[in-house]
Amino acid sequence: MAISSNTLTVLALFVLSFLGIYAMSQILDGWQKSMNIGSVENTSILLKEETEFRLANIAQVKATAIDVAMEDHIDDVEMIAAKMNTILKNPQNYLPRTLPDIAVDGVQVEVPYIFYAPELLQKGISPELQEEISLVSNIVDELRSLAINDRGYSAGYFIGSKNGYSICVDSFQEPMYKIFTEDFIGKYDPRKRNWYESAETSGRAVVTDFYTDITGVPVFSVAIPYYDAQGFAGVAGVDCSITSFDEHIEDTTVGHTNFNIVINNEGKILFSSRKEGQLVADVLQRDLRESEEETLSLAAKRMVAGGTGTTQVTVDDKEYYLAYAPISSVGWSFGTLVAVEEVQRPIVAVRASIEDQFKTFRAWMQPTVENFQRSTYSILIALSATMLALGFWLSGRFSKPILELSDSVRKIASGNLDVKAKVDTGDEIGHLAECFNDMTDNLKEQIKNLSIVTAEKERIATELKVATGIQAGMLPQIFPKSMSKDKFDLFATMNPAKEVGGDFYDFYFVDDDHLIVTIADVSDKGVPAALFMVISKTILRNNALTFSNKSLADVVERANDQLCEGNDEGMFVTVFIAQINFKTGELIYVNAGHNPPLIRHGADKKFSYLPQVKKSPMLGVGKGIHFPQNTFNLDKGDVLFMYTDGVTEAMNKKRELFTEERLKENLNQLDKNFSAEKIIDAVQENIHEHVQGAEQSDDITMLAVVYD
Repeated sequence: MAISSNTLTVLALFVLSFLGIYAMSQILDGWQKSMNIGSVENTSILLKEETEFRLANIAQVKATAIDVAMEDHIDDVEMIAAKMNTILKNPQNYLPRTLPDIAVDGVQVEVPYIFYAPELLQKGISPELQEEISLVSNIVDELRSLAINDRGYSAGYFIGSKNGYSICVDSFQEPMYKIFTEDFIGKYDPRKRNWYESAETSGRAVVTDFYTDITGVPVFSVAIPYYDAQGFAGVAGVDCSITSFDEHIEDTTVGHTNFNIVINNEGKILFSSRKEGQLVADVLQRDLRESEEETLSLAAKRMVAGGTGTTQVTVDDKEYYLAYAPISSVGWSFGTLVAVEEVQRPIVAVRASIEDQFKTFRAWMQPTVENFQRSTYSILIALSATMLALGFWLSGRFSKPILELSDSVRKIASGNLDVKAKVDTGDEIGHLAECFNDMTDNLKEQIKNLSIVTAEKERIATELKVATGIQAGMLPQIFPKSMSKDKFDLFATMNPAKEVGGDFYDFYFVDDDHLIVTIADVSDKGVPAALFMVISKTILRNNALTFSNKSLADVVERANDQLCEGNDEGMFVTVFIAQINFKTGELIYVNAGHNPPLIRHGADKKFSYLPQVKKSPMLGVGKGIHFPQNTFNLDKGDVLFMYTDGVTEAMNKKRELFTEERLKENLNQLDKNFSAEKIIDAVQENIHEHVQGAEQSDDITMLAVVYD
C-alpha cells in the first residue's frame, strides 16, 4: 500500500511537472503571438497615417502651385483683353504700326508677327481694315513683355480678330526659328479654332483640352473675348506647353513607385508622370469616372467634384494610396500615388525583428527548462526505488515550488503585476521564479513611464491653451470708430483650426489720415505656423511704421527679405496688405500670393474681386522679389472684405467646399446698411450652416472695412 501510494505520488508529481513546463511554454507562445500581432498592427496603422498625411500635403502644395500658375495665365490673358479694349476704344492715343508677315519672314522667338486667314487674303484687305490692323498692332508691346517673362517655357501670346487676322508673339524652346507650311497658311483661320469659338460663345475666360500645335508640342489654350465700341471684336489668348508644369508633375519624392497625375473636369488625364500602364496621359482621353475598376471610378468622381482627400485605389492590379486636391481656377484636380506594398515593406522588417528577439529569449530560456526537466526526471526515477517516507518528502520538495510558480504565472497572466513567486529553492526553479519576478518589475516600470508620458501630454495641452490665449491677445480686439473720426467701420475675427493657428490680421495708423490693414495665411498649421505668424506680423508692422515714407511695395519687399533670413524650414506666408487714405478714399494694396479680397463698389452695389495687375509670390520663398502695388479709389459706402482660404475651403461632412461663389452670393444678399461686425457675423453663420458640425480643417480669418 505504501509503495502504491509512493508510486502514485511520483506519477502525480511527474504529471504536475509536465503540466507546469507545458503551461510555461504556452504562456511564452501566447506572449510572442500577441506581441507580433500588436506590433505589426500598430506599425501598419502609423505608417498608413504618416503616408496619407504626407501624400495629402504634397497633393495640396502641388495643386496650389499649379493653381497659381493657371491663375497667372488667366491674369495674363485678361490683361491682353483689357489692353485691346483700351486700344480699340481710344484710337486717337496710338500711332499706326506695321508687323512682319509669317508668309515672308517666318517666326522667331519673342518677335511679333501678323497672320491673315485665307478668306481675308482672297477678299483683299480694305483701307479701313488696314487702318484697324495698324492700330491693333500696338498690342505687340504687351504680348512681347509676357513672352519675355515666360522665357524658357513653350508659350505663345496672341489675339484673333473677328475680321480674320491674328497678331502673335511666341516664347518657345526648340526650334528657335519655325516656319509655317503652305498647307497650314492656306487653311488656318483663328475664327474656326476651338479656343476662339469657346471664348466667343461663353463671353468669359475658357481653358481648352490639350492639342498638338504646328511644332508637334502638346499645348492647351487660355482665351477670353475683347470688345470695341460696337461690341465683340475678337479673342485674346495664350498657348501653354506641358513644360510649364513639368516641375510639379514629374517630381516624385515619396518613393520608387510614386507618380503624379492631373485630370480635368471631364475625368480625363491631362498630365501624368507615369510612362506605361494605367493612368498615363493618352490620346484616347478616357474618362476615369467610367473605369471598370470601381476604386478608380469613385476616386475620379471625387476629384472631378473638387474634393480633397486620401483613398486606396487599384492600378494595374496593384494597390496604391491616392491623395488628391483641386486646382480650383480651372476645375482640374491633382493626384499623387504610391504603392501600398512600398509603404508596408517596413512592417515585414518589424515582424522579423520581433521574431528574432523572441527566438533569442527562448534560446536563453531553453537550457533552464531542459535542466529542470532532467533534474525532475532523475529525481522521479530515484524516488520510485526509495522508501515511502523519502518518496513523500521528495514529492513535497519538488511539486510545491512548481505549483507555486504555476499559480504565480496564472495570476501574472491575468494582469496582477504585484504577485511575487515565493520560490526560494536555490536551484533552476528558484532561478526561473526570479526571472518572472524581474519581468513583473520591468512591466510595472514601463507602466509607470507610460503614466509620466501621459502627464507630459497633459502639460503640453495646458501650455497650448496658454499659447492660444497669447496668440489671440496679439491680434487687435478693439475696433473703435473714434480711431478715424468716424471715417470707417472695421471688424475682424480669427478662428484657428488647432489650438494655435497660422492666420493673422492686423490694422494700425501710420499717421492721422492713413490706415494699414493686413490679412495673412502661414503655410502649415499648429505651433510652427503660429511662431512664423508672430514673426511675419511683427516684421510687416515694424517695416510699415518705420518706412511709412516708402511705397507699400518697398515695405513688403523689405519684409520678404527679412523673413527669408534664417528660414531653414522653408515656411512661407501669403499676405494681402493695403493702405487707406481717409481724406481721398485712395486704396493702395499689394497681394503676395493671397486670395483676392472682395469689394462692394459702384452703382449696383454688388461684391466683386478687387482688381489686380498680377498676383505676386508668397513672402519667404526667396529674396530680392519685386512686389507690384495696385491702386483703387473708394467711394462712400464701399465695403472691403478680406479673408483666408479657410473660409472658401470650409468643408461639410460630405467634403463639399464652401467655395468662392457661395461666399460672394451670401455677401450680396446682406443688408446694404450692415456694419463691418454684422457682415462678418453673417458670413460666419453661413459657414456654420454649410459645415453642419464637421471638424474645422483650416484657420478661418476675416476682416471687413466699411468706408464712411
